[in-house]
Parts: sequence; structure tokens; C-alpha cells
Amino acid sequence: EVRRIAAEYKGNRQNALQMARRAKPRLLVCAPSNAAVDNIILKIMQDGFIDGQGQRYNPSMIRVGVGQSAAVRAVALETKVETILGENLDVGRLDNSIAGYRSELARITKDMHNLRERVHAMASASPWPLSRDWEIRIDDETFDETKRVYFVNHKDKSTTYEVPPPPEPGETQFPATSMPEYRAYVSRIVKLVESYFSIKTHLERCTVVKSGHDQGANPFEVRNNLETHVLNDVHLVMTTLGTAGNRTLESTDKFEVVVVDEAAQSVEPATLAALQLGSRHSVLVGDPQQLPATIFNVSGRNSKYDRSLFQRLEEAGQPVYMLNEQYRMHPDISHFPRHIFYGGSLLDGPNVLKEDYGSTLRAVLNCAVPRFKPFTILDLDSAEERGGTSLSNKQEAQLAVFLYQKLSEYARDLCTSEKVAVITPYAQQVGLLRRMFENALGRDVYEKYVEINSVDAFQGREANIVIFSAVRAAGSKGIGFLSDVRRMNVALTRAKYFLFVLARCDSIVVNPYWRDLVKHARDNSAVLRVSKLPGRGNNVAFDPPQNWSIEGGPNRGPQMPRRQPNPMSSQAEDGEVRPRTDSKPPSPPRDPRKRSPPADPRKAAPIMEYAESLPTMVEKPVDPRLLAAARTTSPPTGPPAAKKHRKS
Repeated sequence: EVRRIAAEYKGNRQNALQMARRAKPRLLVCAPSNAAVDNIILKIMQDGFIDGQGQRYNPSMIRVGVGQSAAVRAVALETKVETILGENLDVGRLDNSIAGYRSELARITKDMHNLRERVHAMASASPWPLSRDWEIRIDDETFDETKRVYFVNHKDKSTTYEVPPPPEPGETQFPATSMPEYRAYVSRIVKLVESYFSIKTHLERCTVVKSGHDQGANPFEVRNNLETHVLNDVHLVMTTLGTAGNRTLESTDKFEVVVVDEAAQSVEPATLAALQLGSRHSVLVGDPQQLPATIFNVSGRNSKYDRSLFQRLEEAGQPVYMLNEQYRMHPDISHFPRHIFYGGSLLDGPNVLKEDYGSTLRAVLNCAVPRFKPFTILDLDSAEERGGTSLSNKQEAQLAVFLYQKLSEYARDLCTSEKVAVITPYAQQVGLLRRMFENALGRDVYEKYVEINSVDAFQGREANIVIFSAVRAAGSKGIGFLSDVRRMNVALTRAKYFLFVLARCDSIVVNPYWRDLVKHARDNSAVLRVSKLPGRGNNVAFDPPQNWSIEGGPNRGPQMPRRQPNPMSSQAEDGEVRPRTDSKPPSPPRDPRKRSPPADPRKAAPIMEYAESLPTMVEKPVDPRLLAAARTTSPPTGPPAAKKHRKS
């Protein structure tokens, strides 16, 4: 669009420039959490965008608010404003900069005028397209005087000022806009337009600072004016929903498009605050099959405060479009979620179906641990411990540390290039895992290479390797809000190449969805029993599964009846409060046109056993603030899952 305006517009130069500037719309992109916003920014930094010519480019972008990633701070609004102020502290130097920018703008404007004259002359040189043998050219040395173009006949290698005859009927025709010289001139104009706006931006910012100096303005006022100018100038503004309603964004021009990511996890007022900043279009992206907004007030749930605008619009009949391909998970990881949570309507993207997807990491780990599959359940006899309103499982935490150390040992470069994620549903287990990893690895190594968080906090994010600690090991007492099918969906869909589920299988199979997961893993030889070798200290072995009944466990009495508890009932078996619903978990309809083929049957293979040393864990004294935070953290609650599935 910028090319078209720069080349074809014949009116006032300033009008043409403003039209070219508006050709790139301003977008506001919001998400509920800082982590989700940072994740979007990092993706854009890594992959960029593709323009209309198929070329990769990085859009101008600003992050409003405090990000968690060091890389994101480079595009933070505060960082940008501090840089501008720091570069313009010297008033004399500021005056020289302003004069230099104005001179450069005058030169660019003159060059653009000359190039546009040439482009317009070529476009109007012939009343009809030319045949294959002819080309339109300009003599740069004489054009400013003659304003004439000439024609080159490549067949007989001649030139003329006369317009060539039109092509014969059926002969291929070439308009002036397809000529190599025409396109070269347009490319030069586009580069000049981009330079013009870049220099004009610097000039305007210097003018804002100088005006503040000359008028003796309050530094706070100068900063506010700069923030507004920066936000009006960039194409992408990224922020959380909570920040979207602050003064900084309200004082800017309206955005053409507002995009809200994780919209099904956002309360309605927060989404509306962001939409008020838009002028033309809004896009809500979310997944009702995953966790809803978190609120702690019972009266808020009763008044549907936890219902998202996404859900309200869907229930009101607003068209919802399903993005039916996933590009994250290895097919072994995605198979269960695709069929159980999305009824087979979600498909694997072409990138994850390639043989080389995650092949380097798989090859390294398969050499060391041949039976580690992209999706593996590690069945561990363990015990849960209650602390206040939350739970922990020390044996699973020890196994998580041991597993990370083994992964890091066998694939050090791959485990250090990106953080390994360790997630769990319980706040107390998050604290225990962090302490154990810090004790085993040291704070610097742990904070650099491992991220430990709750399932809820990790929603919307991904990692090459994910270790999930289920915690629950109380058998018939139930599995608490671990049974929330939406939380289960989030936990199982974060990994790209490897997902390790640490659990006591006999305990989690009391829930039908976890029972199906264990059965799926067992059918694919992806369940490894974890045991300590007698007389060998803390050594750990991964034993092959025995004759294992999915209902009752190995040789442990009669099989348990297959129960059908409501996985999102308001009161768990152990008394924990969970999101309330009066219906069964979401069961999206199958689309026969998009149904995934069933997985090929795989023969179970014997699993090699190996033993390695597990370092002794010595826990440091617990910071009482961590314990207080764990005690005051209540399980997230939310509305019933959407009746219809829409994956985004």
C-alpha cells in the first residue's frame, strides 16, 4: 500500500506522505498477564512479520508496563523515554540536532519529488501495455531538463522516443508498472518515505524536549508528552489489560485495531477497558476449553463477574471462528488433548508433523534413555502433604530435580538454550520445587535455566521441555482441583518436544479423564515406574511396567469401580473449593470434515532400566513470607466451560 501511494498519488506531497503513514495501521495488543504480553513480544522479535512483498520485517513496537523479560525491556516505553531524555540533556546540542533533522527532511523531500516525477512519466509514457520486446527507461542525466522517457527494443537493440505499437492479439502484454526501472524507482521512494518518517519522529521528539526547556515545564509534564508522542508514532503497542485503562494510553490517538489475547481468561470489564481505545476493529482470541478468569469472591461468581466477554458474545450468537491447527506440540503430546478436549476437530500443523520436529533433542535423549518418549508418565509411589490450603509432594519434587539433572547432563546445550518449565497445580508445591532446585543447582543456574510456576500462571506459554508434577497421592480421597478438566488441558498442552508427567498413577486414576490419560500412555508404552534401588542410597530406577491394571494397580486387590465424578464440582473430595458448574465438562462436537485419523496402534516394547545417583537434598530454612503467600493463595475459580468449543 505504501508503494502504491508513493508511486501513484499525484496530489500534494504532504497529503501523499500522510496517506502513506496511515497505510500502516496502529494496533493495540493486550493480554491478561505480563508473562503473556512478554511472550507475544518475544515471538515478534524472533520471527518478525511478512510484508506484502513477502519480505520479513520487524515492526516498530512499544511495551507499556513492566515486563518480566530482560529482552522485552529494550522496547519498554519507560526505556524509550529515558533514552530520548538522556540524549537531549544539552540544550546547545539539541538545537544542532533540530537544525540537522530539518535540513535532512528538506533533502529527502526534494529527492522524493524527483523520483515521483520519473515514476509518473514512465506510468503515462504509453497509452497501452507494451509487448515482450519493449522496455521503458529514463536517462537520469537529462530527465530533469527534458522530462522525457525513451523506449528500448531488445529484439533489434534500438532506442526511440516514439511510442511502440500495441502488442498483437494474444501476445503477452507488459504494463509500465512491471518494468524493472519503474520498480527500482518505486523501491527508492519507499525507502525515502521510511527515512522521512524516522527523521521526522526524531525531530518531533527533540522539539517536545526543547519546548519543555524553553517554557520551564515540569519534567513530569515533558515525560508525559514524550510518552504520548512515542505511543502515537509506533505501529504496535503491547500491554496488559490492567494497564490498558491508565492515563498514558487514554491520552493517545485511537487505535485502528485492538487485539485481546487469552480473551476467554479475562473478566469482562478488563476487556471492555481495552476495547474503548479502538476505533474500527477488535479481535478476541481465546480458548474456552482452558482456564477462565480467576476471582476469589463468591458473590462475583454468583453475578457472573467471572464470565468473559468472549463467552458472553459466543452465548449471544456472535460468530466464532476456530483456528483448527496447532503448531506447538509433537504429535505424541497432542494426540490425547486433541481427541479428548477438542473432539478430534483440532489438527496437527504441518511443522509438527515433519520428522525433524524436535529431532535433535529426541536423538540426544533417546541415546541416553531409549524409552523416554515425547510424552511420558513417570509413575512414582509418593505421599502428598498438606500445608494450610495447599498441598506438596516431596518425592515428586525430588524426582523433578533428578529428571532435570539427567536431561541437562545428556543434552546440556539444548536444555540451556531455552528454559525447562516445571509446572504444578499447587502453590505449596511451587515453593517446594523452587527451594529444591535452588539447593541442588544454585540460584544462578536455577533462575537462568529453569522456570517453576503454577499451571494457571503458565497458561498461554510454552517450553521445549515441560515437567508436570501432579502432587496428588491420596488414593480414594480424590484429587481435588487437579480434576478440573480445563486445568488438565492447560497442563498437557504447554510442551513442544517433551512432556513428563510425574504422578502416582493409582491415585490419579480415580478421575475418569486422568484414567484415560494413563491408559493412553500405557497403550503406547509411555508409562515408566519409578523406584529406589534397595541398598544403593538415593539411586533411582525407571522400571518397565508390570502387568498393570488401569483400574486397580499391580496386584493390589480388586479393581476399583469406574467412577464418574464431576471434574469441576464446587466441592472436592478433600474439601477444596473449585469452579462450580451444573453441567459436565465441555465436549465439543466432532466435525467430520476435519476429524483427525486415529493413531496407528503401537506395540509395547520392553523398557530399559537404568540407575543414576540422585544428589542429597538439603533444604534451607523456609522464608516465612513464602509460606504466608502459599497459605493465602486460594485455588483459582471460574465459570462453567463454554458449551461450544472454539480453539484460538
